[in-house]
Amino acid sequence: MAANVDRVWIVHGLDIELNARRIERYLAVAWESGAQPEIVLAKADVAIDLESARGVATELAFGVPVWVVSTVDPTGCDELAASLGPGATVALLGPSGVGKSSLINRLAGNQLLEVGAVREWDGKGRHTTTRRELVLLDGGALLLDTPGMRELQLWDVETGLSAAFPEID
Repeated sequence: MAANVDRVWIVHGLDIELNARRIERYLAVAWESGAQPEIVLAKADVAIDLESARGVATELAFGVPVWVVSTVDPTGCDELAASLGPGATVALLGPSGVGKSSLINRLAGNQLLEVGAVREWDGKGRHTTTRRELVLLDGGALLLDTPGMRELQLWDVETGLSAAFPEID
């Protein structure tokens, strides 16, 4: 998915119910990679249940930053942007339609990446992003946009599982 990144933003759109199992799989993969995982709850402006989603995400990922953002409200995006320093490299991971490309466009202050609407009948993305693309922000941070993944399988994530589930380990 990505290599040589410092941080992984696990992006989940709040226009659908939070999928805790999916976030856990992404956390395990991110920990296994050696990058610092962070959860980005996008589309806060259309959240079904913002506080519940934030609570579940915080509980799932004890000690992992949880960001709440909306590309139409600058508050959360400004806080997220302030966390980026020159040379920081961040991969955005998540299913199609959660707002990864829209978030990068917002942080870049420009419409650099193509975005598309989710399907009305099931709320799923349409795979507008078909390849990885690295975007350099004005402050010197690098954001890696990745295609959406419908499913993430875990194969060899021994270290990542220990970090994602310390209570079981």
